[in-house]
Amino acid sequence: MGVYKVECRLGTDKPLILLPKQLYNQVKDESFSKVKVKYGQKKIQANVKVSPNNTVIVSKNITEKLYLPQAIDLHILASQGRVVLGPIVGIMTTAPPYKGSHFQFQIGKKRRVFFSRFMEIAAKRNMTLFLFTPNCIDWQKRAVYGLTYLPQGQGSWVRKWYPLPDAVWNRVPHRGAEVRADVLRTKQLFKTVTNVLVSPDDYFYKWEMHEVLTREGSISQHLPETIQYRGVESLNQMLRKHPEVFIKVCSGSHGHGVIKFQKPDKNIVYSYHLKSGRLNKGTVYNRGELERFIFKATQKKTSIVQQGLQLAEFENRPFDLRATVQKNIKGEWQVVGLSAKLAGNNGVTTHVCNGGKVVPGNWLLKKLYKDGGAKLNEVNAFAIKVAKASERASGWMLGELGMDIAIDKLGHLWLFEVNTKPGRIVFAPEWAAKERYASYKMLVDYMQHLSGFGDV
Repeated sequence: MGVYKVECRLGTDKPLILLPKQLYNQVKDESFSKVKVKYGQKKIQANVKVSPNNTVIVSKNITEKLYLPQAIDLHILASQGRVVLGPIVGIMTTAPPYKGSHFQFQIGKKRRVFFSRFMEIAAKRNMTLFLFTPNCIDWQKRAVYGLTYLPQGQGSWVRKWYPLPDAVWNRVPHRGAEVRADVLRTKQLFKTVTNVLVSPDDYFYKWEMHEVLTREGSISQHLPETIQYRGVESLNQMLRKHPEVFIKVCSGSHGHGVIKFQKPDKNIVYSYHLKSGRLNKGTVYNRGELERFIFKATQKKTSIVQQGLQLAEFENRPFDLRATVQKNIKGEWQVVGLSAKLAGNNGVTTHVCNGGKVVPGNWLLKKLYKDGGAKLNEVNAFAIKVAKASERASGWMLGELGMDIAIDKLGHLWLFEVNTKPGRIVFAPEWAAKERYASYKMLVDYMQHLSGFGDV
């Protein structure tokens, strides 16, 4: 077990692999002279001999069969009769085709920069990491025409064939793409045709996740009262119990599709942010007017009605916390970043696109509370508990979660939302550079864990 240089130097008719003495002793069995060589989901039977040095030397037919480069440093797991090269991980996304090609695609500059960060870290780990879309897969060949970033020199993007990977990190960019037929089919084929692990399965939806976590006793006391929106009576029912409530579109993100309602007298007052971020306020005076407004505002999408909370404030601005929780190389949950999102002036949500501001969460808690260290520990422990409960209750294999946690004026913790593919805007400020890099690194750690090479 370890990292070795793998080179193609042999032109033999039959597959042949030369292993350094220590690896040869681990795989050799006196009863046979062949080993199974595996890279990703491709494998080949090969004769095995001792290498003259510490380099793994393979024949040309092995590199062609396994889609191995001519020379590469890789981790090697060796056991009796078996040599596993890796790790190799694919990042699945969706993107427009490139020049009309079935196997090629194009991604914008921002996404290239985002993915290149992971590939730079992976390269330092001798880990193969590539980007692909569902159209890039040739299931008969068990191969993928992927795109990777080579950080050497000025850096360059290269397209080439890879074997189906050891694991797949699902970075399909939005909910609409997640339910596309090609994406659903690809995820299903990975599960049924291969043993490839795909994480995460999908996006969490607000109502489904609330229902799931309600059954988790340790979490349910931290959930605001929430019901499905089934007409204006759902809203009126909640307004009779709470001074302010919110309607939230289940598939919404970035604060879009969130409407605040209050009933100071017999009329209902609403406020929400337009897509431009501008705050829009109004009053409805009768049931019909209310029905028409909600129908138009939610575009008839599945929505929830949620209890409003008296949030704790910092400098007279309500805030909530975004905890980014990720698995490390051992598959254990850790809080990798904690940001506080301050609402804009009279803002309905704390989202930056709606006038909110992001500041360090640990700094704010220590400023606001007498024993800020204890409150920080409480929030971090709660975030880990939510992550474990979310994975257990959903039955999904998860590696990264973003959760919106609120603190009310009495100091009680509340959970607003859990996201399987959290946005990165909380890592954008300069003060978050350390957490940003830690997040990238830990996601690569988790991909390595998924691949089966987490202990090397």
